[in-house]
Amino acid sequence: MIKIRCRTNLDLYQKEQWPVGICCRPMVGDIVESRSGKRLQICSITHKWVAAALAILDCSTGCPILEIELNKRSTGVESHV
Repeated sequence: MIKIRCRTNLDLYQKEQWPVGICCRPMVGDIVESRSGKRLQICSITHKWVAAALAILDCSTGCPILEIELNKRSTGVESHV
């Protein structure tokens, strides 16, 4: 499982519950679906190191994570993350 943190600057999508893990490497252009079914497209991916207090894994010193920026609304049938 690859740990991720999804972010978006679209106001209508701020309160959505986005996945925190995926089973394969994400790519720009992939679609991510929220718990309620709203879909956004990945526009950038950043490899980050987060402090243990912010980590979604049990890590004593910190954890690597992929930060995924979601900005484009999905309009068609594309690949899924």
